[in-house]
Amino acid sequence: MARKIVITSGKGGVGKTTICAGLGRALAKVGTKVCMIDLDTQLNNLDCALGVENKVVFDIVDVVSGRVRCTQAILKICDNLFLLPSCQGFLSNALTKEKLSKIFNILDEIFEVILIDSPAGLEEGFLKAINNASESIIVAAPHIYSIRDASKTLRVLKENGIELNYLVINRARGDLELSGEEILPVNAAELINAKLIGVIPDEDEIALNGSIYCEPFDILAENLLCGGNQIFDATKKYKGLIGKIKRVFKRA
Repeated sequence: MARKIVITSGKGGVGKTTICAGLGRALAKVGTKVCMIDLDTQLNNLDCALGVENKVVFDIVDVVSGRVRCTQAILKICDNLFLLPSCQGFLSNALTKEKLSKIFNILDEIFEVILIDSPAGLEEGFLKAINNASESIIVAAPHIYSIRDASKTLRVLKENGIELNYLVINRARGDLELSGEEILPVNAAELINAKLIGVIPDEDEIALNGSIYCEPFDILAENLLCGGNQIFDATKKYKGLIGKIKRVFKRA
């Protein structure tokens, strides 16, 4: 049986899709068979984050409409990594919980991990996205308003029976952590009472290419698979004399 993990946040703009893409690649890299499902039917971008937007032939709309089988719509990204894409502008009311459950039952027999890219907000689309999930990764930026959204999201997840919830802090600025201008990831986890399993730094290489897998995503994948507690240190490049110089140029 696959681990079904919804990646969510509450509000949009914190990088759920980037986390989904990076985590998916990191998991596949260590041999885990992963399927990602884009359930944001209004603002779908997971195919773009993976760099396969021009390779999509069928999507989840074709599946629920009965035009193709679920396995026909699944797109192979690389070894061990697959995507069931969404369709922009599709009326989400046609994507019922019953139809989604049938899709998940099929994927459950094929994959080890299913990552669900959830739409923003806590309304109908979100509730459909979490309906088949047994775990969640809540993505938040290291700012009080984002942490507050994460706390509200966590409450709704628990109300809907999801008790295994993790926190990933995205776009962490190590220079701001050192100056005390940004909430520390460990403090954010304490505030919402969720286990911190990943910190993704605010770096150009990640912002420009969400499909890239690197050390922070590798650590995240290891923690998710093995229950580890190692957390990427976004401050390390800003420590020492050279680090202080980097902090000055980061501000410039």
